[in-house]
Amino acid sequence: MIDCIYCIRRAERALERKPAHPDFTICGYPDERWFPLGVIRFCPPQVLFLMENISLLRDGKYPLRPTGYTDIDPAIIVVPRTTSSQQTILDLAAEIDARLSSVPGIQRKLFEVEIQEQLELSPYSWTVLNYVSGWPRKTMSFSKWQQQKERRRSLAK
Repeated sequence: MIDCIYCIRRAERALERKPAHPDFTICGYPDERWFPLGVIRFCPPQVLFLMENISLLRDGKYPLRPTGYTDIDPAIIVVPRTTSSQQTILDLAAEIDARLSSVPGIQRKLFEVEIQEQLELSPYSWTVLNYVSGWPRKTMSFSKWQQQKERRRSLAK
């Protein structure tokens, strides 16, 4: 099941290609705000999920899947077989930190506070979220990316 417009667009583009990319995965957990480690592709809902749990990730722990069951072993985490789970989790935290390091201080701080306090995101924070989302990481600075986005928006009018 596909849960966000970003993944829907990616799925449509992948289906148009011949052949589809072999490691293409769709994040599909719309009923819960949790994503398995193996499906993280940095779409906006996943970045929000990672930001909400950044302190756990920095400690090398992945958030547990919310369940109503109490007999599930919390140490069980689905991860790609090629890397250790703790290193993969630390890599996710480092990637989020690297993406956020390109964002100017006040906008980054506003974004982080709104996420941690679970507030509705302001337009500035949505801009930051769109900048830090996506794969691969953006190579241009935040200010240049913002200028390019505004230029495209003005040309579309």
